[in-house]
Amino acid sequence: MYSPTTGNKPGWPVELRPQLKSDSVDISVVQVVKDNWKKCREKNSFKKELYDDVVSDLYKPIRGALETAIGGEQERRTKTISGIKDFLKDEKKQNEIDDCIRWVILFKAVEDTSLGNAEEKGEEAVAKEAAKEGIDSERNANILITRIIIEIASHLAFDNPYRHCESALAWKKDKITSRCKYPKIHRQHKAVMKTTPFHEAAGNGNGKAVKHMIYLGAHLAADESGKPLQRESLLRVLRLPNPDPQSKKTALWLAANAEEGDLGALKALLNFDTGIADPSDGTFEDALKEGRADVVNAFLQPEKLRKVFITSKHIIQAMDPLSNAAPNSKTRQQRVDVINTLISQATTNDVINDQVVKRIVELNLKDVWAKKSPDIKLNTSGLLHLAVQHQNIDFVEMFLRDYPDSITEKKNDNYPLWHNNKILIESKISDRKTKEWREKDKIRDMIVTATIKSKKIDKMQDLLQIFQDSGQVVNELCFDLSRFNSKLYPVSDFVRSLIAHQDHADLLSYEHTIRYAEFPALDLKADTKETFGDSVRAEHTEVFEVLDWLKGKKVNEIIELTVPDRMVNPHNEVEIGRYVRNFEVEVLNWRFLDMSISIFEDPKTWDRIRELHLYSSGKRAVISHWLSKEGVSLLRNVCPTNAQASAYWALVNMVVLIKFFD
Repeated sequence: MYSPTTGNKPGWPVELRPQLKSDSVDISVVQVVKDNWKKCREKNSFKKELYDDVVSDLYKPIRGALETAIGGEQERRTKTISGIKDFLKDEKKQNEIDDCIRWVILFKAVEDTSLGNAEEKGEEAVAKEAAKEGIDSERNANILITRIIIEIASHLAFDNPYRHCESALAWKKDKITSRCKYPKIHRQHKAVMKTTPFHEAAGNGNGKAVKHMIYLGAHLAADESGKPLQRESLLRVLRLPNPDPQSKKTALWLAANAEEGDLGALKALLNFDTGIADPSDGTFEDALKEGRADVVNAFLQPEKLRKVFITSKHIIQAMDPLSNAAPNSKTRQQRVDVINTLISQATTNDVINDQVVKRIVELNLKDVWAKKSPDIKLNTSGLLHLAVQHQNIDFVEMFLRDYPDSITEKKNDNYPLWHNNKILIESKISDRKTKEWREKDKIRDMIVTATIKSKKIDKMQDLLQIFQDSGQVVNELCFDLSRFNSKLYPVSDFVRSLIAHQDHADLLSYEHTIRYAEFPALDLKADTKETFGDSVRAEHTEVFEVLDWLKGKKVNEIIELTVPDRMVNPHNEVEIGRYVRNFEVEVLNWRFLDMSISIFEDPKTWDRIRELHLYSSGKRAVISHWLSKEGVSLLRNVCPTNAQASAYWALVNMVVLIKFFD
């Protein structure tokens, strides 16, 4: 940092460094700047030197003087800032400071600004209104220079001496070089400074500089009468592209792509007027393509811009690059973050339309789907078909859970399961091969199971028809012994014969979930029928043995279980509860007198059972148990099926089928 007592400021020309004594603290640093500038102009080589270098000899000591003032007392800081401003304003023309010199100093200040402090970056840099931010409180010398010069000549921020700038036409100013004392020197710099200070500040992320340029630009005179520039005219200036022919980018685009400043310049532009965010300049769309969630968030902060930029078109544009993005890559996640931002703030169906939904499912963007507002009511018809078609197992699972009825819906005359076996591209149909689609078998099992469990299908014939129409081969869908003549033959003997028959073990194959398992009445054979009062001959387990056999056949679920058990010496009650849990039974019709609800021990079973048949011997204690808090009320999804029982269960807001035993 420059010291007024030593003149030790990097960048000062050696021959022009002020020779100050250590005790010469009263000598004004502003006067040192003036004296050095005078010596520069008096040099014989002055008019022959590169203009950029000449003005650098002025810019650097100005910066040094301000840096010194920033670290000093308030009074000294104020005097220094005021003195530098008077020097650069040069109302009496004593210092030969014109717009050309001011412009180059301004450009160098903007170009050289280092945004090292938190208050110079991002939201913090632009949070305070420019009108309320006193210049004396500024701690960055280059931003101080910027503010001083644009307070003197605001239009310089938007102009360039070497390029034709449309912005100059907004306030009808002559070209800067036409008012310059040394116009010939400018010819040497046409290839050096091609942009405007405003565009340079935006590209450097200098939010404070941009903020003050805009604020003072709003006070520019539109004509000789001094009438202020209309807001729309200023917006037109702010939207103009960079005059640099190699760039031609708007300040908005440059600010969005600045490597420094934490998007402070972008926020300064958007804070001034959302009208600056003209969709035609491509800034927002480029941010979508590049996965710039920070830029997208900045655009969407103003509610007015959310209506402009949160569209189905932009969401699809943000998703398109994902088709070629490597899975689990940082780039892909950045793009997903952008999509999440758009989806989470979408509020209408015209934004999350069928095309957007299709792309989300195609790309398997499950996390994106979760971000959509629950208030948006989608057309769910065909979602499951779409998920199966694209073999996205996460969406298949989700849609089966959220839209279970869609399993039986047809779209274009096909069930969802059909798409697991066929590939439909435009109008061409081909077989889907397992070896080419690794999720096919998993999806097949999920869809088949859901179809079997569907409450929309009442008849087995309808269930079989769906599988046939979908070209799906299925294993056995039920276990039915209901037609077995148990009056003539012992059920236990048949069961043991079935289980012991291993010659063709693969002859009977079952789906993992079967629609029902139904047994014949177990007490019809006269010579084996037991009566009340008889001693127990043996514990009966034939139904349990069949269920264990089915478990060996990979059956995991039995939707409906019907067992007309013996009235005397039935199967073990506690074991019945265990099998109901293990096979995830939903409809239970097990003829067991005075069954206790306590055999269903876990909450999952309580929630799963939706129909329960109870058989009563007439004991009041049993009825009281069923009606108690520990009774049927635990089974929250039990459906009413018997009007005779409704009077009882209305007391606890529950209805259960009760068959009274005579």
